[in-house]
Amino acid sequence: MFPRIAAARLDAAKAIALCALASFFVSIAQVPLPAQVPLPLMTPRVDTLWTHLASARDFVEYQACDLGGDEPTLVAAVTANSSVRQRGQKLVVYDIRTGDSLRSLETGHVSSIRDVVFAGNGRSLATAEAGRIKLWHWPEMRLRREFTGSAEALPHVLLSHDGCHLYSNIDGVMYDTDRGDTLWRFITVFTATKARPMMTPDERFIATVRTSYLGARDVGVLLDASTGIITDIFHGGRGQDQIASIAVSDDARYVAVTRLPELGVPPRGGSCVIYDRDGDSVVRVIELNGDPDTDGMRCRFLPSNAGLLLYRNVTADHIGDYLYPVNNGEPYAVWWPFFEQRFTRDWLHQFGVNGRHAWVGTFTLPRAGVSLALDQYAFICVDDAGMLHVRGLDDRYDMAFIEIDSYDGRQCMQTEAQVVNGACTANVSALHGPMYISVTHGGRVVLRTPYMIP
Repeated sequence: MFPRIAAARLDAAKAIALCALASFFVSIAQVPLPAQVPLPLMTPRVDTLWTHLASARDFVEYQACDLGGDEPTLVAAVTANSSVRQRGQKLVVYDIRTGDSLRSLETGHVSSIRDVVFAGNGRSLATAEAGRIKLWHWPEMRLRREFTGSAEALPHVLLSHDGCHLYSNIDGVMYDTDRGDTLWRFITVFTATKARPMMTPDERFIATVRTSYLGARDVGVLLDASTGIITDIFHGGRGQDQIASIAVSDDARYVAVTRLPELGVPPRGGSCVIYDRDGDSVVRVIELNGDPDTDGMRCRFLPSNAGLLLYRNVTADHIGDYLYPVNNGEPYAVWWPFFEQRFTRDWLHQFGVNGRHAWVGTFTLPRAGVSLALDQYAFICVDDAGMLHVRGLDDRYDMAFIEIDSYDGRQCMQTEAQVVNGACTANVSALHGPMYISVTHGGRVVLRTPYMIP
């Protein structure tokens, strides 16, 4: 009798062990590996708030714009008509909710203003024409500094969040705006390029284009924003010698370089090449076909590296734009109401000007379970209820410390979370927009990454 009981107990123990082993493998299967599962897309939606058609009585056309300020407004540069041209180029300020014109400002620029840029804190505004950049106190519109350079480049400007540093692609110079000093100069010879430079939110890197009068092919470069030293060079793929656009992801891991199709009959295809700096490799090549006679092709990475927006800037037969996964997968078609798209730093608004039109819309990234790898098997995601989930942590440590900061360095949240079965949660429903999320566990930071909280 006793041997039978022992055998029954042994069989029961085996059954329990097999069930536990099965549960273990099921739990592993529920944790996606970062190398096997691409990040899901966050498909954007644009709702137009208003559009404005320029009157020929007031001015001819819009040239550039930006949206910012303590109380955000759209500031658009316009070319005045002949009756007021002697007064120079103007800025027109619009209410972003209604489209009402709030005021008109004289700038003293003598040629078309080609770029308008707000500092992140909304206290400074830069306006740029060929060969000249003016920095203003905003909203007083009081001149703060003036910088001059080559008149042969299309001017594009970058401003630091506090407005204390200004990068000009006219001569590849970083300025100290308080003292007016040149901090560094990017050694290059610029020609007219339509590729707008970009700065990462932490202001560590600048992505721009190196061009030459000597007929050499453009290359994309990533600069150390503190020194101007080139950290990486990106040659791009096939297409025209001139690079149409360059983009860098918020964490500076990915860089995209776009070339338009070459001129000819039939036109030869262009390309957008996505580079992974961590892996020192090309992760995706997107072939671009169609009419090369356009003003350009723009690209921009979504927060959390959830996709690459690739859109054309044309004035007539607009055939659609696309949202691509960074690594692989089919694109999603995206339709924009107008052609020259720009985005606010918090990704809440999309805006632009094109010829006689100015417009503002809301830009929505629907909440999605976007997961990012911490170490090898750990992930974070935000669910529909606004709960941040961290899983795959080490069970030896009971607590995790979660810190969330805005892109401008403002601390938005600090909390401790109990770790149970390698996972913890935190309520982030009160937060919205692009943030930096930091998770400290076991005495070390296991995650520090930009993340979009929809």
